[in-house]
Amino acid sequence: MGFLDKKSIPVDGVSEFVWSPLANMLAFWVPEQNKIPARSQFLQFHPRKKFELKTCSMFLTSD
Repeated sequence: MGFLDKKSIPVDGVSEFVWSPLANMLAFWVPEQNKIPARSQFLQFHPRKKFELKTCSMFLTSD
């Protein structure tokens, strides 16, 4: 995906993501891997800026 002047946002291991075009928000989920906690993150985009709204790390999760 190209955001912010056609630059990508590198995120390894994304399992699921949701884009809200009306709010310019991206939410994604990265499952737990090799003792690295699972994580959900919400990003909001404004012209030429990216803001991290919330990041939540979770331990001992399963699908």
